[in-house]
Amino acid sequence: MAKEDPPPPENEMSVKEEKSTRSQIGLLITVVVGGLLIVGYRYKDQLAGDPSPPPVRADGSQWFEGGTLQDASVLEWQQASEENKLATCADIIVAQLQSGGLVPDIAARAQNSDSLYPLAKELMECLDSGLEPLPDPNENRAKYQDEQLLLNATMAIGLKLEWTQAPPLLAL
Repeated sequence: MAKEDPPPPENEMSVKEEKSTRSQIGLLITVVVGGLLIVGYRYKDQLAGDPSPPPVRADGSQWFEGGTLQDASVLEWQQASEENKLATCADIIVAQLQSGGLVPDIAARAQNSDSLYPLAKELMECLDSGLEPLPDPNENRAKYQDEQLLLNATMAIGLKLEWTQAPPLLAL
């Protein structure tokens, strides 16, 4: 008579059951980590946004008031105050919003002055970075004297920051 293997003790799993359980745990971990990555990516802008509140001005005006650089040259931008730059960026973003040119995610984030502030600050920093004065004032003047801020801002919003929608194709 062939001797049968004794049944495994109650607290031990078979190799097959153990592999199956490990696979299920691995799948669960993958799903949870993947979900966290997706959520983190989806809300990366909100999570990485500027947590500081809009600045309070000494004269009592709002941070988005008094922007005068919409028709300025790059040279004027380079010499302007941060307050003027920030208010001008808010005006530019609001104009894009009103024209329907912003992608839905950005448009949803630009609905009030508090949510507009991080966007205006990001645009200002993008423009400051891209329009940084050259070390030689004569070279700087030669390069930027005929460049308009609005064109640079429009390109920054569309190409660098990717905040604008592609224009619809013309029907032929």
